Amino acid sequence: MLLVFIVASPIIINLNWNSILNIHTIDNYELVFTIVSVFLFFVVQFVLGLISVVLKAYQRAAISDVFKPIGSIISLVIIFSLKFFSSNSLLYASLAMSVPFVIVLLFANGYYFSRTYATFRPCLKFFDKSLLKDIYSLGLKYFLGQFAALLVFSTSNILLSNLINPEEVTTYNIANTYFGLVVIFYTIILVPFAAATTDAYVRKDIEWIKRSMKKLNLVALLASITIFIMLLLSKFAIYLWVGDKVIIPYSLAIAFTIYNIMSVFVSPYANFQGAVGKLNVRVYIALFKIVTFIPSAIFLIKLWGAVGLIVAIIVINTLVNLIFGLIQYNMIINNRAKGIWNR
Repeated sequence: MLLVFIVASPIIINLNWNSILNIHTIDNYELVFTIVSVFLFFVVQFVLGLISVVLKAYQRAAISDVFKPIGSIISLVIIFSLKFFSSNSLLYASLAMSVPFVIVLLFANGYYFSRTYATFRPCLKFFDKSLLKDIYSLGLKYFLGQFAALLVFSTSNILLSNLINPEEVTTYNIANTYFGLVVIFYTIILVPFAAATTDAYVRKDIEWIKRSMKKLNLVALLASITIFIMLLLSKFAIYLWVGDKVIIPYSLAIAFTIYNIMSVFVSPYANFQGAVGKLNVRVYIALFKIVTFIPSAIFLIKLWGAVGLIVAIIVINTLVNLIFGLIQYNMIINNRAKGIWNR
């Protein structure tokens, strides 16, 4: 991650972010300094996030999932305080949203690696280069999947800001946050199943996996009904939240409803792929996303605005994940997976 920061920083510094983000009310120097600062904490977070991996491996996901809410609460307090003690500053606001989570992870690393998981505390004397091949073989597959997701979701705001205007980003993010609430809670439910599924798969307890998947699909159905109800109440709910400052077009609300309903049904199968370590299909899907998403998104944004962006995400990301995830799950669970489907 240090190498990533060293390579990426000069590129970030030399880009014209005023032009990229279509923002001309903030000096380019402030934008560059803000982006480099946030990127630095993003990199540090990757390293400190190792403690979350250890906790989840021991099926203590409930503990690791507390870190982000704690960081978010601290961020909220800081941002609220900045309103009274500081003039409007993009840098301060950005640091308020990125630094607290790193601090929480830092304390978590110090506590758990000095007590409960002291045996697994990272140390250079335990470095064994013979393990690198296995680690990077699987790690690269995870990385490509995460990079594709990062490309899809992190470039969305930039594309909207550049191709339409920065105000459209606000509308998009408020709708995304509102309709994504159910998906967040559903993802929390999914977390403990990853390690448990790995354990069941190693023990060849296929029946447990089948039962769990049926239950998760039932919960996904209930989540979908909830999302549809949120669509019916969206105008009233968003008005209570932000007043009349932001109006969410009904077409955008419908697009987010479809996307989030599909997302809750995709999640169990993506969870299963990672739990059993069969990631080759995901790698090819990731390469497909990396090549096709941005051109497709640009075309559809120019055609339909923010709705076009959601359509691009659904077609290039969610629909593809659902189709191939379902196919691979059925092949593996019925012992018919061969070739790429079993790797």
